[in-house]
Amino acid sequence: MEVFKPLLGGERLRELALSLPEVRLGRGESFRTADYAGAFFVVLEGRVRVYAVLRERELTLLVAGPAEIFGPAGSGGAMPQEWVRAMKPARIAIMSCEVFEELVMERPEVGMRMVDLLGKRLALYREVLANVCFGRVRERLSRLILQLARREGVRASGEIKIRTRYTHRELGTMIGANREAVTNTLLQLRRAGVVKMAGRHIHVVDIRGLERLAGGDS
Repeated sequence: MEVFKPLLGGERLRELALSLPEVRLGRGESFRTADYAGAFFVVLEGRVRVYAVLRERELTLLVAGPAEIFGPAGSGGAMPQEWVRAMKPARIAIMSCEVFEELVMERPEVGMRMVDLLGKRLALYREVLANVCFGRVRERLSRLILQLARREGVRASGEIKIRTRYTHRELGTMIGANREAVTNTLLQLRRAGVVKMAGRHIHVVDIRGLERLAGGDS
């Protein structure tokens, strides 16, 4: 429960951690967020992909790792249902709406923190929709790699290494493209000298060049 550490005392933090039910997922296992309507989810271990299914195709909405929160879960209706799939074995704590309300009554700054997180999530969803709707596959994939580099990149030897190992299919679900299109486009980006692959990790070699391609430059 590291995400709440700055807001709660040690004893209250331990109490909260012990009181929340958990979902444990093996790699590739998933669950539907609507089964926990109104809940927030806190990733304790591992890494998960949150996605919706639109016209029988998956659209990745976000990727979350340890100490990151997503939610609240919807209850279906007109909005597409969200699913959570483990990219590696994961533990996820489930915070019900009732528990969250009690926590906010106790510590109002928790509510402010959640408002901030939800605002950032909305901005992330806008990026996802922009990547799906605008530009050719090369532009969309270039934009995605730049976003991943900003969110989870590690600088080393003049390059930016994206920490998560994404499959071509997973990258495709983030930009509305199939696996074959992603494979071909990654090859183009490697030939252009803007990215390289090392140990199944994407490395950004030339960020300025990648930015030009993301903007549609030839």
